[in-house]
Amino acid sequence: MAGAVGAGVARILGTELAPAATDATTFTVLVNNLAVIGYLAIGVFTAGIGTLAVLALNGAVFGYAITAAIAGGYGSAILSGVVPHMFPELAGFLVAAVADMRLGLLVARRTLSRTDLDVAASGRRWIVAQVAAVALIIVGAIIEGEVSYV
Repeated sequence: MAGAVGAGVARILGTELAPAATDATTFTVLVNNLAVIGYLAIGVFTAGIGTLAVLALNGAVFGYAITAAIAGGYGSAILSGVVPHMFPELAGFLVAAVADMRLGLLVARRTLSRTDLDVAASGRRWIVAQVAAVALIIVGAIIEGEVSYV
């Protein structure tokens, strides 16, 4: 939905973007994407609200950029420059986000209801999910740094 908002803004403003080849290294892409996973973890401390805000912002920016690039006649650059690494990165972000929101909601529920919920087991599941998310992000960064040209 946030992507649609960004796309709508691009349409309203009539913005056109021309993607350019970058010299971003796999390491640079990896560090950037790991930072996003770090931002998503805000949801652990905000009962998921911070995670939703980060996802909404990223979705809006992505929707805006894609729509503006397509409007500028660069649809093929999007296909070859974004699509190859989009799926592992998106999957990594979603795995991290879901784990962050689940743990955040559990911590909030435990705090508010003063019940003894098994946060330790949930914490272990959170760590496993984060490791899986990082693995997906690494795959996406390698594809983006070595295959994609935008």
